[in-house]
Amino acid sequence: SEVGDHCKIAMVNGKVASLRHELKNGDTVNIITAKDQKPRQEWLEFAVSTRAKAKIKQGIANERREKDLLAGRA
Repeated sequence: SEVGDHCKIAMVNGKVASLRHELKNGDTVNIITAKDQKPRQEWLEFAVSTRAKAKIKQGIANERREKDLLAGRA
């Protein structure tokens, strides 16, 4: 999703938390995004679901493809 691809900071119950923070029932989460943020390889270390890991890998591959296209044009 757009939010996941551009996630910069997570706030859990009103406090800044690491993206690695494990959520509990009843936690309130706010996600701060930035346009320049892209999915990172280290996100795969703490992603749990197969779908989340696939989306992160897809985002990383898209970023590499864009860099390769720009290098090829230059």
